Amino acid sequence: INFQIRIGYYNVIILMRAAPIVDNMDLQALPENEENPNNLQVKPVGFPIRPVSTFKQNLIDLLNKKGKELYLKFEILTKEKLKDSFTNGCRILQLNCHSVEDNYLCVEEEYGRLQRLTFDEIREIFSAKDTTNNSGGLPQENRILDILILAMKSSKSIQNLLLELGIPHIITFDFENKENNHTTYELDCIQNFTLFFYEEIVEQQSIQEAFNNAYSKTMSFLSERYFDGKSHDFAKSVIGRGPILLPDNPDAHQQILFNDKKYPLSPGKVEDISSNHYPTNLKKSVIPFVGRNQELYFIMKRVAEERGVLKITGARGVGKTVFTLQMAYYLWTRHKFSDGIFYIPLKRLKKNKGSNLHFKDLLKEIIGFEEQSGIGNFFKGKNMLLIFDDFDVFYKNRIELPRLIFKVLKDCNISMIFI
Repeated sequence: INFQIRIGYYNVIILMRAAPIVDNMDLQALPENEENPNNLQVKPVGFPIRPVSTFKQNLIDLLNKKGKELYLKFEILTKEKLKDSFTNGCRILQLNCHSVEDNYLCVEEEYGRLQRLTFDEIREIFSAKDTTNNSGGLPQENRILDILILAMKSSKSIQNLLLELGIPHIITFDFENKENNHTTYELDCIQNFTLFFYEEIVEQQSIQEAFNNAYSKTMSFLSERYFDGKSHDFAKSVIGRGPILLPDNPDAHQQILFNDKKYPLSPGKVEDISSNHYPTNLKKSVIPFVGRNQELYFIMKRVAEERGVLKITGARGVGKTVFTLQMAYYLWTRHKFSDGIFYIPLKRLKKNKGSNLHFKDLLKEIIGFEEQSGIGNFFKGKNMLLIFDDFDVFYKNRIELPRLIFKVLKDCNISMIFI
């Protein structure tokens, strides 16, 4: 068993990303109102426009083409998850946060709040020891972390701290733009470099060779996309150094990471060992989402904690559905509502004519419960969020409101949103 644990974690890459949306470090009281029931003042952080990323699928597809057995774990970057990664061990750890500050490592707290880890907290996490080993993690002497990729721009103070912690190989990024928000070319630089780097590493290049090759490919990509094919030097003069390999000593990075005689990469494919996601019919939006950070935070908090009924109203086309689905997907990726989050488009309902779809049939089709078990028995004790879009079809189309079913859902404490 110990051998299986060790060889498994030997080939693990953990990729953690934080996307905080609000900062309430300095709490102040506000007049109580429906949008802010806890009287908290928060300010938006992170990207004003949250772009769509296909990085995860691109990485899985890229590494699967190599035909090697690798374990990828994608997690939300929180203080607790960061501790877990060191308890259980991994070969490469990649950290990314949409918010950056000079003297802190920014991670997520509950419902997308920003949390700042001090240098002392970082030291404690990076040097933590699992003395009991009851969790099934690696003993300290066998724990593996060869490469830390800080996939965001970082200050000299953060870089010096990471060197002080004794991590053998550190990759970070330095950009000419000193604002906290990333530019588009910075995001492209980070994502494409890491993809190129993983490809080179799996092909058994040394860490230094993999870095050099990935760097050259990244600069070529940026030059073609943003700078009309001009030289790498021109691209660097605009964006800054970009990727940096620390310590700044080529002789320190001659290790071939996956060419270890004791634990070689076996033929196979990539396995995603991320925390299990809960049931849903939500799909990741392909449209970037703009703003609404405070509303996202307060409504997510209220929906998740109060387990009641929330009504969202507004003029046609104002963005009610897009906003609600963005909020629901955010909750789902952060493992809220363990029995599922489901979107139910009521426009599909028809009046009682022949074989047209009825409300109960629509629930069965989307959620998948067995009719013989009864609605009450199915939903009893469930921690679930149901989103009913276009709720006004009941009175606009004169469709009978299924009062009994909604009463059962309410009695079972099922969280509901009516749009």
